[in-house]
Amino acid sequence: MTRGPIACGTACVLTDVGGVNEYAQHEINALLVPPRRPDLFAEAILRLLDQPNLRESLVEAGLETARHFCHRREARETLEFFRSFL
Repeated sequence: MTRGPIACGTACVLTDVGGVNEYAQHEINALLVPPRRPDLFAEAILRLLDQPNLRESLVEAGLETARHFCHRREARETLEFFRSFL
């Protein structure tokens, strides 16, 4: 299992940058905020504290998302991709 905090059973607030959107979906398995917006980051954290149903649904969906990822499989697939060019 992979994908950091969502794999640990925590409701996550993530910055919507880089590869995060490969696995994180706003209000499905995490709360996403734009970069350099600490105000929105804080609001999202407060939302999790104030809304236990949202928090629980994000945890459940996050764990389900994490089940679909595997470091070994991803490494094997990446290696096969690069080998296809040789």
